[in-house]
Amino acid sequence: MGIESLREKDKKYLEFAEAFEIKFMNQGEYERRTIKETLDLAWDLLSILPEELVIRDELIKKCHPKYRSQK
Repeated sequence: MGIESLREKDKKYLEFAEAFEIKFMNQGEYERRTIKETLDLAWDLLSILPEELVIRDELIKKCHPKYRSQK
């Protein structure tokens, strides 16, 4: 038993949780981010999860990193 026994969806949740803690919560006492940088980072982290689990389609198309570069 272990991580390899998890379903793919559960592995994605675990990957998201670890990345969220490291990249978002533990930003370090000297790191300064603008609100835009923070929101972009949040979307980058949310992109780990399957799109249908994240948020409404119109917001995904507007903000998800996969679509953001197409603007």
